Amino acid sequence: MKKFSVSSMAYGCHAVFWWVAILTVAAEMAPAVKNLLAGLTGHHWVTKSLTAIILFSIVALVFSSREDPKDATGMVKGVIFSALAAAGLIFVFYTLHFRGIV
Repeated sequence: MKKFSVSSMAYGCHAVFWWVAILTVAAEMAPAVKNLLAGLTGHHWVTKSLTAIILFSIVALVFSSREDPKDATGMVKGVIFSALAAAGLIFVFYTLHFRGIV
C-alpha cells in the first residue's frame, strides 16, 4: 500500500472541503439533488460524508507520489484557508437562505 504524503493529504483536504461546500449549496438549491443524496444512504449528510471519504482517498492516492516539502507551513496555511473559505461559503449561503434572498 502506498504511503500518503503530507502533500497528497493536503490536496485531499482541499478537494473534500470544496466538494462538501458545493454539494451542500446544490442540495439546498435543488431539492432533486438532496433527494438523490438521501435516497442513496437514507440521509443526505451520510451520503456527503461517504463521498467525502472516497474523494479524499482517491485524491490522496493520486497525489501520493508527491514529495513532502521541507517546510509544510505554507501547505498547512493553505488547508486552513481552504477550510475557512468553504465554511464561509456555507455560512453565507445559509444566512442569505434564511433571510429569503436565495
